[in-house]
Amino acid sequence: ITEARRAREDAQSAKSLLTETQRMAKLGGWELNLETDHQLWTEETYRIHEVDDGYQPDLEGGLSFFPGKSRKIIEKAIQKAIDTGQPYDLELDFITAKGIPLFVRCKGKAHRKNGKIFKLSGTIQDITERKISENALKESEARYRRLAENAPEIIYRYRFFPAPGFEYVNPAATAITGYTPEEHYADPELGLKLIHPDDR
Repeated sequence: ITEARRAREDAQSAKSLLTETQRMAKLGGWELNLETDHQLWTEETYRIHEVDDGYQPDLEGGLSFFPGKSRKIIEKAIQKAIDTGQPYDLELDFITAKGIPLFVRCKGKAHRKNGKIFKLSGTIQDITERKISENALKESEARYRRLAENAPEIIYRYRFFPAPGFEYVNPAATAITGYTPEEHYADPELGLKLIHPDDR
């Protein structure tokens, strides 16, 4: 009895750990039976969709959370998985049942039985925070580049490892030194050569 109880407790602990891990990673799992159109969702998948655990998911219902272009992309990927068994890994726009816009990463793969694809399974992950950070970084880099491209003075970025060389030189370098950015990239010591020997 003690061993059986311990086994049940271990199984419960493992399930709780898995649930907590999925919640921390914002990663849910799903499975679609193509013969019955019935889906199984993990607890985190319900949470990402913002539906209660009484919600009965099916393929059409699951697709309804993807707006516009994203829905067309996921529909095409799923159909290709069904037809050819090709897996997919996509990052798409998503709208929860409560109208909250998210970015999600969707992965899916096909399962065969007797040579026939009968089931799809995969994951859905809320990557909204990561995408917001990436977009903010891209906007910041674009602003920096616009400023650097139009600055009247030389702006450059130089690396020392793994090998020395210019990573970026703005157009003002050509007007001031007569050398193009490409010539700077080709000669890591060009900047030093342009400095008067007494000042090196």
